[in-house]
Amino acid sequence: NVGVNIDSGQIPKGLFDVQTTGGVSRFTVQTDGDVGFGTNIPNKALHLERSDGQAGMLIKEASIVKDNTRVLLQLENNGSAKINLVDSSSDTPSNWVIATTNTDLVFNEKTSNVSPEFSMGENGELFTLLRFLSKKCLQI
Repeated sequence: NVGVNIDSGQIPKGLFDVQTTGGVSRFTVQTDGDVGFGTNIPNKALHLERSDGQAGMLIKEASIVKDNTRVLLQLENNGSAKINLVDSSSDTPSNWVIATTNTDLVFNEKTSNVSPEFSMGENGELFTLLRFLSKKCLQI
């Protein structure tokens, strides 16, 4: 294991570990290839963890070529792909999923086993379960 640290005598916590004062890991590569930013125990291939409200990610293309659409993020899976959106600020976190099926884009509450809240077919058809919780008007 290789470590880069400010304090001498600190032990690397991964195959490669960059530490600040006191041996706090800021960037770690484990032997299985998992990479942690802000954690020395990544639980996914890429794990970003902060405790200061700054755990964001920025992807920026800075060239000045205009009118050129670029792919800045591509999520690819051998089968359906999904993104979990979790608000863990309460004892009962809200959890939503954006997912693909063979032909549809689906939005659903992860904890339910009912039909999707909203889906869009590859031909542009929209499907939704409309529920009105107030006396507001829906205009289409």
